[in-house]
Amino acid sequence: MNINIIAHTDSFRDAYLFIKGTKKLEKAAGIPCTLTIMANTPDMIKPIAKTEGLKND
Repeated sequence: MNINIIAHTDSFRDAYLFIKGTKKLEKAAGIPCTLTIMANTPDMIKPIAKTEGLKND
């Protein structure tokens, strides 16, 4: 079983909170989670992905 979360935001803060929340959910539930953030400004996601060690496609 895998949990897929899709979030659409252009807010740096919201994207960061989605990432943190997904990590907490994954840890608490013990189930792999996939988070996809859709943003009109993809450059916003790059610093978060780099800081959190995430894949940025």
